[in-house]
Amino acid sequence: MADSKGLLADKGLTEGPLSVHTIAFLNDLNIPFDLQRFPSQLEEIHLISTPKVIALCEREHRPLMEEQYPDWANKITYWQVNDIDFTEPRLALPELKTRVEQLFQTR
Repeated sequence: MADSKGLLADKGLTEGPLSVHTIAFLNDLNIPFDLQRFPSQLEEIHLISTPKVIALCEREHRPLMEEQYPDWANKITYWQVNDIDFTEPRLALPELKTRVEQLFQTR
C-alpha cells in the first residue's frame, strides 16, 4: 500500500487536498482518489514502519529531512522530480507515473 505524507503539512501551507493538475491527471487515467484527504504530516513512526520512503525532489526535501529527521535524510530515495515551481505538471506527472510503475515491476 502506498501513502503520502508531507514535511510541511502541519504548517497549513497547502491549498487543498490535491492540485488541479494531479486531479486532472488521475481522472484521465481513471485512477480513483480521495478528494477529501488533506496532506498529513510525516512523523518518525512512518519512517520506521515503512519499507521504502521516497521523496520527490532532493533539492527541496533533503534540507527538510536533515532539519526534521537527520538520521533518515540519507536513508530515503530521492526521485529528482521537481515540483511545479521548476517543472511543468505535464512533464512531472508522467515521470511520476513511470517511476511508480517501475516500483511495481521490480517487486
